[in-house]
Amino acid sequence: MPAQPSPQPQPSPAGPRPAAAPPSLADRAVGALVALCPLAVLAVFGALADAPWRGVFGVDALRGWGPARWAWLGLGVLLVVSPSLRAGAIRALAGVAARWRRMPGGLRRGLSLMAWAGLFVGWRCQNFFLGDSFQLTHTVGRLLYVHWSEPLDILLHAGGYSVLHAVTGATTAELSYVALSTLAGLAYVQLPPLIARDLGLDEHGRRLLVGLMWTVGAMQLFFGYVESYTLCSLGLTAYMALALRVLRPGWSQPTGASTSERDPGARQRRLLRWTGLTAGVTVCLHPLTLSAMPSLLVVAWAAPALLPGRSAGAHLEVTVATRAWSVVRTLAWTALPVALLIAGVHLSGHGLDRFGHTDVPGGGDGRMLVPLLEATTRFERKTLLSWLHWRDVLNELTLIAPLGLVALLVGGVAGALRGFRWDARLSFLAVATAGMAVFVTLWNPDLGAARDWDLYAPAAFPLTLFGALLLCRTLRPDEVETASVTWPLTALLVTAPWVWANSHRRVPRVRGLGG
Repeated sequence: MPAQPSPQPQPSPAGPRPAAAPPSLADRAVGALVALCPLAVLAVFGALADAPWRGVFGVDALRGWGPARWAWLGLGVLLVVSPSLRAGAIRALAGVAARWRRMPGGLRRGLSLMAWAGLFVGWRCQNFFLGDSFQLTHTVGRLLYVHWSEPLDILLHAGGYSVLHAVTGATTAELSYVALSTLAGLAYVQLPPLIARDLGLDEHGRRLLVGLMWTVGAMQLFFGYVESYTLCSLGLTAYMALALRVLRPGWSQPTGASTSERDPGARQRRLLRWTGLTAGVTVCLHPLTLSAMPSLLVVAWAAPALLPGRSAGAHLEVTVATRAWSVVRTLAWTALPVALLIAGVHLSGHGLDRFGHTDVPGGGDGRMLVPLLEATTRFERKTLLSWLHWRDVLNELTLIAPLGLVALLVGGVAGALRGFRWDARLSFLAVATAGMAVFVTLWNPDLGAARDWDLYAPAAFPLTLFGALLLCRTLRPDEVETASVTWPLTALLVTAPWVWANSHRRVPRVRGLGG
C-alpha cells in the first residue's frame, strides 16, 4: 500500500495572528510615572538630607549620613532600574510567601506578632521633644488625666499607668504609653491584609496595598510613641476596614451560616452598626478624627443599594427614605459612645463649663486655625496664604506618608488618561482623605509643624489607603506587579531611617526630629 502523504498544515480560518498593538501614549506616560516616581522620591530624600532642617524637616532622617545615604538609597534605585533584579525580588517574595502559607495558622500568627513586637520595642521612640510627650508622661503620672481634648485616650493611658505603678512602682506614664503604643501597633498590622482581602485584590495588589500601609511614616506612632494620636490612628484604620467591608458589592450569604444570619440585610445592618460604634469611639479617643467622619455618611447612604437583587442602577431604585433611615440609624450608634463619654466626664466633676475655659481647643492661644492674613500671637508662626505654611504642609505629607500623596497623584493621572470605574468604596476613601486634608491644611500647631508632626499623622492612613486602591484600579497588571515591589521598598527606605534615628538617645533631641 503506497504511503500516504503527510498532511500539510492548514491555514487558520481566522488568518494569521495579528501583531500586538504598540502601547499608546497614555500607557507609556503612566508606565513612566510608575517607574520614575520611586526614583524621584529617593533622589529628593538623598539630595535634600543636608538642607536647612527647619526648611525641609520631612526629609531630614538621613542628615549626617554623608555618602552612606547614597548607598542606602541606591538599594532602591537598583531595584527600580533593573527588571532582572526586580523579577528576582518578586520570585523571592513569592517563595517566602508560599513557605509562609504552608505553616500552621497559629504558628504564623504567633511568629508574626513576635517579630512585630520585637521591632516596635527594639526601635521604640526615645525622642521626648516630639509633640507633648514630655508633658504627658508627667501629668498623666500625677493622675491629672481628665481633659476634654482627648478624654478617652488620656483615661486609658492613666488606667494603664495605675496598673503599672502598682506592679512596678513607675513614677511616670512612659511605660503605659509604650505598652499601649506597641499593642496598638500589633493590632494595626493585622488590618491592611484584611482590607486587601475584602477589596478582592490579586496577589500583587495585596502586596502593594499592604506594603504601603506598613511603611507609612506615621508607623512611628506604634514604636512606643508617647502621645495621644496612636490609639485614634488605630481606631481610624479599623473604622475604614469595617466601612469598606460594608461597601463590598453584592452581599452574598456565606456557606454554613445559621438561619438567623441568612438575611444579608440584617448582616449588613449589624456590620454598619459596628462601623458607627467604631467611629464614635475613635472620635472619643481624639476629636481630630471628626474631620474624617463625613465619610460615614457615604457608607450609610450607599449601603442599602449593595444588597443582593439590586441592579447596576440600584442607586435609582433605593428610596430616599430608606437611605435616610440608614444614615440616621448609623449616626445614632456613632453618637452613643460620645454621649456616654461626655456624661462620664461631666459626672466625674470635670464639667462642660471647663470646655472652652480651662480646656481650650487650639492649644496655648486658643486658636485652632492658621490665621488667614496676619499672625498675632506667639503660637502663630505663619499665615494660610504664605509659602511657609504650604512648605510645612508638604513637609508633613512627606514625613507621614512618603508615597501616599505620590500614589494618589499617579492614580489620578492614570484614571484620567485611561478611565476607570468609580464606586462607593472610592467615594468613601475620597471623602475621608479630603476631610483629613482639610485638617492638615487649616490646623495651627502651637509647637511648630516639625515638633507637632504627630498631630497630622492620622491623616496618613486614609491618604495612603486611598492612593493604593486608586493605583490598583487604574494601573495595568504588569504595572501593579512592578509597583508592588518598588513603591513599598521606596517608602521603607525613607521611613526606616527616621524611625531608627528617634530610637537612639544619642540623636540631638532638642532638634525635634532627631535627624
